[in-house]
Amino acid sequence: MRKYLIVSAVILFFSTAVALKKNPKPYAFPNPYNIADGRKLTIHVPLKKNSLITVDVYSQSGHFIRRIANKKLSSISNSFKWDGKDDEKMRVKSGLYFIHIIQKINKLTYKDVFKLAVY
Repeated sequence: MRKYLIVSAVILFFSTAVALKKNPKPYAFPNPYNIADGRKLTIHVPLKKNSLITVDVYSQSGHFIRRIANKKLSSISNSFKWDGKDDEKMRVKSGLYFIHIIQKINKLTYKDVFKLAVY
């Protein structure tokens, strides 16, 4: 019985890994992000073909903070930097923020949102 459980766990792991490889998700590093250490946050975005990409930061209450990117890109994976500041070049307060990513390819639109903790 133990052999069966190990085999099923390996199959489950393999199928999950294949699914993640086919459809990778965007992520930010480091998360949580410490503004005080002076490093910039790196947001990695896997692209779908040639696409127009927009990367925005929103506060927990839904207020627009800053647009990090709005351009046409063609490579498979891109990364964008954020210095933890808003449009007025003021550092944001500690809290929860949302990274909103929109990719447009011809008439299709792909959207992703993920959380970012800032302290």
